[in-house]
Formats: sequence, structure tokens, C-alpha cells
Amino acid sequence: MGFYYMKNLDIDKKNGTITAEFADSNVDPISYFKSEIKGKDFHEKYSYLMYDIITGNYHPLGSSKYSALCNTWCEPALENFTGDCTIIGVERAYDKYKKVIDAIIQKKEPEIIKSEIDLHYHLDYGENKDYETLQKSIRNLCNYMYAVRENEKLSYFEKLVEYQKYVKENKIYTPIVTLTGYEHSTKMSLELNVGKDGYVSYKVTVENTETGISKNFESSSMAITWFTDYGENEMAYKIQSYEKRFLVYQKCRDFLNEKIFTKTPEKITLDIKTLNIEDDEIRTFLDILNEDERSKNYHYDRETKTIQFNYNIEKESTELDIVDEMYG
Repeated sequence: MGFYYMKNLDIDKKNGTITAEFADSNVDPISYFKSEIKGKDFHEKYSYLMYDIITGNYHPLGSSKYSALCNTWCEPALENFTGDCTIIGVERAYDKYKKVIDAIIQKKEPEIIKSEIDLHYHLDYGENKDYETLQKSIRNLCNYMYAVRENEKLSYFEKLVEYQKYVKENKIYTPIVTLTGYEHSTKMSLELNVGKDGYVSYKVTVENTETGISKNFESSSMAITWFTDYGENEMAYKIQSYEKRFLVYQKCRDFLNEKIFTKTPEKITLDIKTLNIEDDEIRTFLDILNEDERSKNYHYDRETKTIQFNYNIEKESTELDIVDEMYG
């Protein structure tokens, strides 16, 4: 995965501007170009600057005081920052971690503060008992289904039967886990996704327990252990990320189904403000578009926050769009 080298950072709080020189790590030889970080105000610009440095999107030179945020000694204090950005948004997460970030920049001992998961969420495993039990069950299921997928003698229907038989015999219950948060509970379920070509992957189902509405998110990967193998909090963050995607989809569902996800989609220009989504939901909306091949030909203009859908040309862009990454 690429990132951007960053140097000559100029933060002008008085005039509300942040500029720097960036170089794409994937381009050789390294070539810097000057760019201004965009945002509705200085607070948003600075919050996203911290987000991109902490998450590794931007790599400041060692001479910069912000390079301290990339050091391993401060990782425990920032371990939950990215996940909290998903839950409460980048700006609110920055406000929460501001003292921690400032202490690290000043090379002082930072305070360890609780994540939003620890503070406001509860995980219920139901009959799957607890995190350790679920983790082991999912890992074993993944290993078993790898072998089933490679068995060319089995039809796609027989592979589905094998999955259902394994889940029943090994007592993996649905939903595998329920996350209770600020507004409602979100049930997370796994189902096998078997194509007629015999390829086996998974579907992740998100259900809003308040409304009973659910949506499937298809996975192209057999490695479903990404969901459970990185700690209980990380799993909760992943559930919350799917929940956020689900809620944004609900806001935009009518537009997507009537204009984009159709057999004969229209050539249109969309002003994102008309969708009634927040600024920190824009990246989630773009993720929804990227995941569905029916919307592959579009271009997002970060300046005007408009999307041009054009189904007569292939999607391509030669512009180095570094600021767009800040929507995270």
C-alpha cells in the first residue's frame, strides 16, 4: 500500500491554511509537488492532517516534530484513535485525543484513554459464548472451507451443503455477535457465498435490530478470519464500520436503486449535499460505490463535492488526489 512523503509543512492557523510538499511513494524517482489540504475550516483540515499522519497515509520527514506520531513508543496511546474516528468521526476523535497527540508531539508521556468501544459499546456473543470461542470457531471454519473450495469434484450446491453441515455440527450460531451501541444494536451474521463457478467466499449481513432492516455485504475473500483474529476491540470496530456503511446506504438507498444500480443507469452529476449525508460520511458513500461494479464509471470532485456518473467512458484519472484520502 502506498503513502505520501511529506515535507515543508506550513500550518497557518491565522489564515486557516495548511500546505505541504508531497511525494507519492509508488513513483520513482521521488518527485514532490505542493498541495493545500482542503476542508470546511481549519479545525477539519488539522484534524484530518493528524489522522493521515497517525494512520500512515502521510510520512513526515524525521526533522518534523510530527514524525513523533509515527514512532512505535506512542502506539499504545494511539491504538484506538483510528477506530474511534470510524465511530464518532475524525474531528470529534481528534478533539478526544488532542491532549494525547500534543503530548506525543512534545515527546512527553501520553495518557492512555479508553476507546469508544470500551466506553459505550457492548458485545453479546449469544450461544457462541465469548470472543475466544468465536475466534477459534471462525478460524477452524475458514480452514475447513479452504479444503472444500479446492475440491473440484464438488458442485457449488454440494459446497453449500458442506458449509451448512459444518456450521451445524460444530455449533456456530447466527448471529455470530451483536454489538450494542449509542442508538441501537447491530447483529452481525456470516453466510457462505458460493458462485456457480464453485468459488467460495462469504456474505456479511448487518441487521439493525431497531428497524429489522438488513443488508448483505459480499466478500471476495475466503480469509474471513480478518474479522476475528485481531482482538475483540478491533472486531467491534469492524462491526461498527459495517454499521456505518449500512446507515449511509439507508440514507442513499432510493437514489442508488433508482439512478445508479439499474440496468440502464443515467449519465448524471450528483451534488452530494442533496443526499443529506455528513462530510465524514462521504468516504463511506464512495466505498459503497467502489464495492458495486454497477457504479464503476464515476469521478468524484473533492472541491465541489460532486460526482459525475458517466457510463460511456472508462473511469480513469491522472490527477494526484491526495486530499481525498483524508475522508478516511
